Amino acid sequence: MLFLGLLASTAVNPVVQDEGLLLGGGATQLGRQALALVAATAFSFTVSWLLAKGVDRVLPWRVTEDEEQSGLDRAMHAETAYDFGSVRTLGRR
Repeated sequence: MLFLGLLASTAVNPVVQDEGLLLGGGATQLGRQALALVAATAFSFTVSWLLAKGVDRVLPWRVTEDEEQSGLDRAMHAETAYDFGSVRTLGRR
């Protein structure tokens, strides 16, 4: 987004009011782009944070310490992902 403020050109887009900083248009377009970048970042962060808080109230993100120690596959899915029994014995019975 910031490069638009540096390289904006009326030759590419005639709607551009001020050319970019590197094309002699001054810092006006760069300032607009920086403001838009900050606004978009703040909006995205705020909406994502609010959605995450809403989901956390319905379905908590964290598991209990006991579930974490026993393994999340067993606690959440009632199964294990890997069979480590054969690893300990190197496949020998």
